[in-house]
Amino acid sequence: VAMVNPKRAEVIIGIGPGRGELTYPLLERCQKVGARLITIEKDYDLADRLIGVDVVTGDALKNLESVIDGIGEEYYKIVGNIPYYITGALLRVLGELKPRPVSTVLMIQKEVAQRVSAKADKMNLLAAAVQIWTDVELVFSLLPTDFSPPPKVNSAVIVMNTKNKIFYDLKSYYSFIKILFASPRKTIENNL
Repeated sequence: VAMVNPKRAEVIIGIGPGRGELTYPLLERCQKVGARLITIEKDYDLADRLIGVDVVTGDALKNLESVIDGIGEEYYKIVGNIPYYITGALLRVLGELKPRPVSTVLMIQKEVAQRVSAKADKMNLLAAAVQIWTDVELVFSLLPTDFSPPPKVNSAVIVMNTKNKIFYDLKSYYSFIKILFASPRKTIENNL
């Protein structure tokens, strides 16, 4: 909730509110400061149980763009405890949104968080694809024992602050980095 830092008149979009562990404290903070919280939940039973929450029932991977179109705001934030199996797909969706969120706070698998926040000497395809449009910071990690039931992997929270301007043709850029990282053990010259 502190990482999202809702402010007056902001729109916060929560992905996968589940039973409301993050959603209810975030809703309370939003109500105090005059921000609006909208959540997207795929599970109809969980969506019905969220009391006092503005819920869009649907798949964030498919419905996020229409939710953003519906709010009519260019300034919004995204937050979510993301099912680990959709992280890559969600990062692609976020990168293609127009307008992109001002900031995004996600809890994801720690290994993926480390890859997406990698710096130049440890850069990889995922980091290059995401860091072209956002600055990524791994803020803190969580152990499996922090959850009930405990997952089989460690988790981490990342904060992604969207860059103001991108002067690249992203389609060409993504094609380029795919070639660049095709065989990580080869030299850049050989990959190209």
